[in-house]
Amino acid sequence: MSLADLTRNSFQSGISPTKWIQLIRLFLSSNQYVADVQRELTDSILILFGSYPGEPTLGRYLRIAIEQQVLSIPTFVTTFLQAARSATFHSPATLDILCKVVLDAHDASDTPTLGSILPTKMPPLSIFATIHDAVVLLKTAFTFPASSFHQLTTTASELLILLISCASDFSQLTTGQAMNYWNDITELQQMPLEPHVRQVLDNFTFSLSLVLGDDAKINREAQMMHSIQISLGNKADSLAPASEYETTTFCLFFDNLILKRVHPYGSGDGVRPAATLVALLRWLAWPPPVFYTQMLLSCLTSLAHVNFIPDARKSLLWRAFIIGRLPRLLAILEKGLESEGLAHNDLKQIIKAALSSVATRVDVLVRCDTRPPIKSGDSMDGDVETHKSIFQELLERLISLSLIDQNFAQSLDALVGTENHSKATSEAQEAGVPLEVYVDNRLSSDTSLEDTLAFLDQTKADYAVHEQLAIVIHKRFISLVGSQDVEGLSHLCKLLYTHEGLFDRISLHIRAFDIIGAGLVFLDEYDCETVGDPQTAVGHLGDVVLFLQWVIATYQLHRCSFTWEQKVVDPGIVKNVAARPHEVPQDEVPSFLAWFKALFDQNSDGIEDTILRSTKPKTLLFFSPALFMHAIQLLAQQKIDADVLKNGVSYFLGPLLNWTLVGVIKSLVRDVQARGFSHSGPFLEIISTLLSSSLCPKPVMSLCAQALLRAFSDPRARGNGGTPPPLLVNLWNTVNKGLGFPEKPATALVQQTPWVNPLPHTRQVIREALRRDKPGSLDIDAILLHTPPTKFLHLFWSELSVAASMGNMDQCKRLATHVLVIVPSTSSSGGCVPPLMPVFLHSILPSVIAKMDREFSANGSSAGGHTNLGGGSNGTTAPTNPEHTVQIELLASVLSFSLLAAFHTEWAWRSICGEQKYLLGQSSRLMARGLADKLRVKKTSQTSRLVGQRLAAAPGFNSMVMGEV
Repeated sequence: MSLADLTRNSFQSGISPTKWIQLIRLFLSSNQYVADVQRELTDSILILFGSYPGEPTLGRYLRIAIEQQVLSIPTFVTTFLQAARSATFHSPATLDILCKVVLDAHDASDTPTLGSILPTKMPPLSIFATIHDAVVLLKTAFTFPASSFHQLTTTASELLILLISCASDFSQLTTGQAMNYWNDITELQQMPLEPHVRQVLDNFTFSLSLVLGDDAKINREAQMMHSIQISLGNKADSLAPASEYETTTFCLFFDNLILKRVHPYGSGDGVRPAATLVALLRWLAWPPPVFYTQMLLSCLTSLAHVNFIPDARKSLLWRAFIIGRLPRLLAILEKGLESEGLAHNDLKQIIKAALSSVATRVDVLVRCDTRPPIKSGDSMDGDVETHKSIFQELLERLISLSLIDQNFAQSLDALVGTENHSKATSEAQEAGVPLEVYVDNRLSSDTSLEDTLAFLDQTKADYAVHEQLAIVIHKRFISLVGSQDVEGLSHLCKLLYTHEGLFDRISLHIRAFDIIGAGLVFLDEYDCETVGDPQTAVGHLGDVVLFLQWVIATYQLHRCSFTWEQKVVDPGIVKNVAARPHEVPQDEVPSFLAWFKALFDQNSDGIEDTILRSTKPKTLLFFSPALFMHAIQLLAQQKIDADVLKNGVSYFLGPLLNWTLVGVIKSLVRDVQARGFSHSGPFLEIISTLLSSSLCPKPVMSLCAQALLRAFSDPRARGNGGTPPPLLVNLWNTVNKGLGFPEKPATALVQQTPWVNPLPHTRQVIREALRRDKPGSLDIDAILLHTPPTKFLHLFWSELSVAASMGNMDQCKRLATHVLVIVPSTSSSGGCVPPLMPVFLHSILPSVIAKMDREFSANGSSAGGHTNLGGGSNGTTAPTNPEHTVQIELLASVLSFSLLAAFHTEWAWRSICGEQKYLLGQSSRLMARGLADKLRVKKTSQTSRLVGQRLAAAPGFNSMVMGEV
């Protein structure tokens, strides 16, 4: 039994405080091994407040423990203020009780403040850290509604005044630390403070302002001072989730939502993104106004950055997300936050406060409206000129969702509501129909493709219409699949792959994964047995195939599996092909031979309805490349002549079979490279014929471009004497024309540089993500396409270690949490991204610990003490080398951050989405317990002991291990 067990059992059994303290003394007298009695005792009571907020009996437990000197006031103050940052303790009644315990105990002690509520020899930097915790507490207090049942703002103010009186030596503060404290207190001074409290804060900020004249190297000096604090035994809040002024976590989160908009858990995936935001609120433990402000500011900062790069396509995506999708997520989030005890009216005020704060960031808003030039071929949707500012459009969208009222919006921007409605909205009103009905009519298959594309161009910058457009397309696609309407589906799919940027826009609002899954199931099951006109039906189905091939390649969904109506289908049905006759499965050989005879036999009557009815389209798609290969082989053997081959190829130029060309051309290109260009005349001629046809579908060229360009870079393209074969030059010009490039001379083909991986080098990508001068972004999917998870994580940890030693600790912790946890694992829905936290714990962590142990031994560092995760520690030892201290701090922070973030996300998914699903593949609590056990049993490992001590000092991690949260 532990102190936590004893306290919990005593409280739940109704044992009085007097009897409880007697049991505690008895327990301590017979359990000498208890390491940090006071810290463990404090934790045992604070954890219960999480389940029993505002319980007076727990307050009396604390009072009697302090009165009988089993618990010291300084230990309780520092522990309580750190725990108060967690959303678990955001109950005004609880916090009021805890503040009163400190104030009453100080009054009864009749001793100076420094010596009563803080130790006399407490390092100055630790004192400032504790003051900062109290500032955060008071800011939190002002976020709660006023109530006659508590006086939290008063008690928290008095506690802050006492702590400020302990600060005297400002000389040890760095410029960066002083600026952080000054910013926090300046924000606090905007609150309705009592005059005597405001006077104390004014004096404190004046002292801080004297330090701000220093021209020190902020980041490096702050990191080294942080290391000294740890060495002195001050844990401060180094394992607390976040500073209230960092935007890295949100930037990474929203960038991932947009980057993976087509994947599960992306921007349009229903309530899940909002549930994850609730988890972030609990994990970050920020006051809701700060949370909302940073959320909005992070999105705007990211848009400002892509405008600065400039990146036109990303700029359009971010703008569409901020104006079109983010307000809807806020509306969904509003419902989710009801579980956090925030009332409807409170949330309205919080959103208003956040918008008022954002309105002051003119520098960011101006950069958001400075749009990059849009180049042909690089745009998501062409020219998007509009005279409205992004802030005005955001406010109007929030009004339409009833998140704010027009009077408030006009107080921030007088132009809100004075402009005319969008053209689509006005036309819907003139027609007397709802916007959704109007959009549905404009997308009807009865409307010509040209007219529909013109309408889509018209709505490209009409962000309020994007949501309705997405909903209509989603409903229509699913309905057409259900009714087996291949003609209507063909029209819709052609729109999606023809209009550049359309699928980007709608995927921000709806589960695009469902559309792809439904389309794949439709293709998998479709046949022409009962179709009246199979030739027309197969031609229509071709547009569905081309759309699926295009979307899967564009959004890198090859490794995913899709489920629709409990049917699982592999995207390989539109990618995997039989390149040679012997690769055709035995049961499909009769169909293969029948099709070969119909296409490449001079006595053939052509493609009859019978053969179309007897062969599933997915089967034809699979063995089409083998048909070409077999025909070329027979041509080489002089069993068929060139005219028969050309006649057979001609069938693939029209809509009946041109939807099979992606697999055909890629297979032919691979054979060209294998044989050599000088021996591939028929192959090159067929490829050129297929691509130069006016009926060649647009996606075919874009999907085959990479394979073709890679072939052109082959040194064998030079030919004899450095002159490329004429057929290759013709094909080269055909590809350039198809891709929109100007025609180039044959010498340019010879000068082609060898193909290299288009993705940035993994190390450079990680370093870019760790930069602090730009919003964070890291595409894990793209990295794992060419880097195994273990290799990536080893490299990732190496870069984190270097960055942390250079003073970038905070960014390292945020990015590591994003990589290991916040990036949604789609392994349960297809395996696009495996859960990386289990890989890190089982494959990377042991080698990291072993390496650090060797470095400690080589440098003569020593550490001792027994760690009892979930039950305290007998001290906080640390290596004497500051670099080692940084590495210990980094490892402990990453482990604590990641597991707590996973825990809160799992909780949010259960409570809001009703999903019994584990983010990491297994329970984060079980993983935390397993980690604690592994660290505890490695008694000879200095690193394990030190990391264990740091984790044991983190109340949130301890509570998760013990099952109290």
